[in-house]
Amino acid sequence: QEEIAKSEKKFRDMANLLPQTIWEAVINGQITYTNNNGFQYLGYDYEDFKAGINMLSLIVPEDRERALENIRHRYRDEKSVGEEYTALRKDGSTYPVQIFTSPIMENGRPVGMRGISIDITESKKAQKELQESEERYRTIIEAFPDVIMISDTNGNVIFANEAFERLTGIKPEDYNNPNRKARIHPEDNPLVRNEIQALLNSNRTRTGIIENRFIDNNGQIHWFSGIISKLTLNNEVFLQTITRDITEKKQIEKELERHRNSLEILVKERTEELETALENLRDAQRKLIHSEKMASLGVLAAGIAHEINNPLNFIQGGISALKTYIHDELPEHVDNTEPLVIAVQEGIRRSADIVQSLNRYSRKEDFPRTLCNVNSIIESCLVMLNSQTKNRISIVKEFYNSPLEITCNEGQIHQAFLNIIANAVHAIEHSGTITIKTSHNGNTVRVAVTDTGCGISKENLTRITDPFFTTKEPGKGTGLGLSITYNIIAEHNGTIEFESEVGKGTSVSVILPINS
Repeated sequence: QEEIAKSEKKFRDMANLLPQTIWEAVINGQITYTNNNGFQYLGYDYEDFKAGINMLSLIVPEDRERALENIRHRYRDEKSVGEEYTALRKDGSTYPVQIFTSPIMENGRPVGMRGISIDITESKKAQKELQESEERYRTIIEAFPDVIMISDTNGNVIFANEAFERLTGIKPEDYNNPNRKARIHPEDNPLVRNEIQALLNSNRTRTGIIENRFIDNNGQIHWFSGIISKLTLNNEVFLQTITRDITEKKQIEKELERHRNSLEILVKERTEELETALENLRDAQRKLIHSEKMASLGVLAAGIAHEINNPLNFIQGGISALKTYIHDELPEHVDNTEPLVIAVQEGIRRSADIVQSLNRYSRKEDFPRTLCNVNSIIESCLVMLNSQTKNRISIVKEFYNSPLEITCNEGQIHQAFLNIIANAVHAIEHSGTITIKTSHNGNTVRVAVTDTGCGISKENLTRITDPFFTTKEPGKGTGLGLSITYNIIAEHNGTIEFESEVGKGTSVSVILPINS
């Protein structure tokens, strides 16, 4: 008897530690036991339970008939799956609860019920928020004017928004019907299939822009332009297509082409005149670019030569004389003063590096092409821009572990990279990071300059190398910097590419042949 009492006490002590409500009731529904959590959640005390409380009175009236039916199922030995009810506290307040029950059997007959009640207020709240979020997302997707579609890698459509059905005529029940009329134009099938295969076989997350024709359910041909992205859901790869109907745009282009062809005769008559005017314009552009470059060089040369070279001469002469004087007149102080002299000479050397960077920058365009170290050129650019980046911008250098040497006009390449890095500096208003990465790939060298600045809008990104185009305030830029850079890279048979996102930053990639 004593062992039974100990075991029962142990059970009750353990039950009181649980965060759920544990209870027992006799066959008529009267509660005979609950743990501490039951008193806490329901607001009743021991005397209330001692006076008698029916388990059905602990849920709202509208749930009681359903609860009785579930109790009958338990007495028929049907397993509980966790029924949800609205619990009713002593003060009349309610909360959602999930109850798992099982019958108490004696001699093969049910004599009562025991159960575990779990407060699911937080899970209900989270479920509601998830449903609302999904509804908002679905509303946005359905309202989107372009086609949004998710399919598996075999081409079976999993989901599509309203625009998909509206533009193609394909209803949900025909998503995976192999005999449906609507389909990609046969001539464009290889294009789309190859793009998808290339995406699946690469580390890319999306394709480039794909333009293809599509035949709708009525036999009409549409032109679409969009991208396909990889999605991974539950370790399975799916394809998300976002594409726009550009049929009207294509029709306009076709009409423009027709008009363009009709104007060819008129164009030919004025070819010589236009070519002459164009050559004059190019000549004027070259002169303006040269003037801009020379003006910039003049300011830099005057400033650095005056502010650094002259003081450097005074300092160098003074420190040399001071060193000689101490050596001749105060030899006992040589050991103490030598570190100070070395420190001053190191400062002179660093200042001289700045002047050397200017000399590299200002070399003439017709200077012969020589073997130059790209990493060293970039280091020189950073020295020149140090006053604009110091204590404000972090420079992260991820240089190739060996010298990257190319045949080039060092002055021109120096100017090109200086323009690119200077633009990155100007794009960062307060503080930020500029990452410069150099790499080697076969017969080419790649330099990537990435900043965390203000970024460039999509509509401006395609125009940034146009002469005189600038996003800076009036008086702060002529719009020739990147035009100069583009021409220099092109003259060296290289390429330059830009990627940018407003508010996040810009990345500029330059690829140059080792022997241009």
